[in-house]
Amino acid sequence: MKDYDIQKFAIGIGLIFLIVKILKQYLKIPRPVMKSDLTYGMPSTRAATLFFIIMFLILTNDVSIITMLMLLTVALVACCIKYIMKEHSLNQLFVGAILGVIVSLLLHKI
Repeated sequence: MKDYDIQKFAIGIGLIFLIVKILKQYLKIPRPVMKSDLTYGMPSTRAATLFFIIMFLILTNDVSIITMLMLLTVALVACCIKYIMKEHSLNQLFVGAILGVIVSLLLHKI
């Protein structure tokens, strides 16, 4: 990757955390099973971050279909684990994933 891609990547990770934090405090949608830390679940930070990273890698590199599928599989498995452990609902994971993809697409266009 070139320097400007790495800079966009760093900015994107920061944006994801900022946007997710703001949305969680604004929406205040609880996780399926609330733990003692009282954090909210909408949108999923993990899904947003994973899908941002994967989309960024796909958009900034010449990857094969096999590599794309491998990356997407890793993200989906990680999201499934969060769902199975009842840390997030499907909606929370989906919104997080879409957010990650959108931020990645926007930064790629800049």
